[in-house]
Amino acid sequence: MNVNTYRVKRITMNYSRLTVEFNGWSFTGRGTYFINQELVPVMERLDFVSRDDSTGKLYWYRDYQFRTEEKSDGTGTYYEISISGTFYDSTEGYVLVTTEVPLIIYAGNQWPSSGTLLVTGDGGTWARLEFISPNTYHLFADTDGDGLTDYD
Repeated sequence: MNVNTYRVKRITMNYSRLTVEFNGWSFTGRGTYFINQELVPVMERLDFVSRDDSTGKLYWYRDYQFRTEEKSDGTGTYYEISISGTFYDSTEGYVLVTTEVPLIIYAGNQWPSSGTLLVTGDGGTWARLEFISPNTYHLFADTDGDGLTDYD
């Protein structure tokens, strides 16, 4: 931590058992979270396995990496975000998550103004989410793995 500005520079957290409870909902997990705010872009990594304590269902965030860079243009401050990693659901299987085009989120907006997120599953299936504005997106999917768009 920078003691002059009270700004966190780097954090590494290793969890052997972390339980989160909220309104009767409970998850228990283990893993590692790392952030380095000294780098430009800011780098975050997440490796985490969690269990829904009510169903026993497992979720795994493996080798997740987030890169975030604050920028500005004539319309304001925005964040350029790139994501990659594997998400596993014990019922549904795994998907690879990547940003084909970095996500752009303007300060004050909840959703990206532009960018493309690609989710690739087993057997060649995929879904592509293209952000057009903070209120508009386009979703494409190949649901049977034949390489053709089945959903638009």
